[in-house]
Amino acid sequence: MRDLFAAVFFVSVGMLIDPALVRANWIPILVLSGVVVAGRMIGVSIPAFLTGAGVRTSIAASMSLSQIGEFSFLIAQLGVSTGAVRDFLYPVAVSVSAVTALTTPWMIRASGPFSAWVDRKLPHALQTFVALYGSWIDGLRAPGPRRTRAQRIVRLLLVDAALGAAVVFLASRFFADAVIWLRTRAGLGAIAAEIVAMAVAIALSAPFLVGIVRLVGALALALATQALPEGAPGRVDLAAAPRRALIVSLQLVAAVALGLPLFAVARAFLPMGPTLILFAAAFLFLGVRLWLSVTQLQGHVRAGAQVLAAAFSQARGAPPADGDTERQVAQVLPGLGSPVRFTLSAGSPAVGRTLASLNLRGATGATVLAIARDPEGVLVPTGHEELRVDDVLALAGTHEAVDAARAILSGQPS
Repeated sequence: MRDLFAAVFFVSVGMLIDPALVRANWIPILVLSGVVVAGRMIGVSIPAFLTGAGVRTSIAASMSLSQIGEFSFLIAQLGVSTGAVRDFLYPVAVSVSAVTALTTPWMIRASGPFSAWVDRKLPHALQTFVALYGSWIDGLRAPGPRRTRAQRIVRLLLVDAALGAAVVFLASRFFADAVIWLRTRAGLGAIAAEIVAMAVAIALSAPFLVGIVRLVGALALALATQALPEGAPGRVDLAAAPRRALIVSLQLVAAVALGLPLFAVARAFLPMGPTLILFAAAFLFLGVRLWLSVTQLQGHVRAGAQVLAAAFSQARGAPPADGDTERQVAQVLPGLGSPVRFTLSAGSPAVGRTLASLNLRGATGATVLAIARDPEGVLVPTGHEELRVDDVLALAGTHEAVDAARAILSGQPS
């Protein structure tokens, strides 16, 4: 029954394609197909990564969802029937759906090499942040006393967002009436009446916008402190740099989760230009802050790699299963993703190969923070570092990523 209905569906879709219209509109079809593929990749990969999915999983998910379905036919048909768009849009939508459906299998096949290429092209500081970010999100999933406070902040945030959207809707709905009232009752000119009405609308929405900004900061701080707790009062906070990067990342998550619906609401009632500039400026500001915090994080990781190399070198003879060294390092250097020790044996397929040729981070999402090697220790190794027998690697990342990296390094099936 499933195969029968699938065949009927694709045959019916194919019968909707008019070759003459496709030939006449092949340029819009190709352009819209490219926009759909690129837009779906960006729209799926970034939110998936921000929720802790990792670069490889996020890109694989985005490239497997790079098509539009039959619901686009309904939207196009509704636009044509209401006269909002021209008649040619419906066959174009059908053709774009067919093109993106045909390209999806190739996109899925290319997701692995493409994610590895993206990982190689990222700046080194951003590569380290990407590897550690998943482990921080794992820490957020653990139960903690601050979760109740975070849930209360989320409820307040949703209330402020709903009230702010309501103010925008009411202000746009009654803006023209308010301008007419100011001109007839207050005796103001057309420009002065519009300025006064706009000022009143901004004044009414400002408390909710300020509340959203403050609550987003409070929510990010509460969650980041839960994942990376602060040290004892009066002592140096060794988790300050990773916590700062996590706070900005969570603010970016909240901006995406709240900003896109608010942008859709504001776009429906406000001019496109100012609305787009406002939201683009907010995302650009958070992006710059994230880059600055990631750059500071790289110095923290480099200093922590020295401690890791020394600690793992001293614990070379200890069994990896005891976990005492890992727990001590995690307590001294929080934010490094609970690094796990792995010793390369003589039979490891990774011996004699470089980290770049192994593509460990691109294939698993785990990163090598440090290598303990007699008589010297390699700190924050580059992709050209060749691995040797008895090297002790400090692996960081999510639990699944570290397990996958250990399987590759030991030659076991993933």
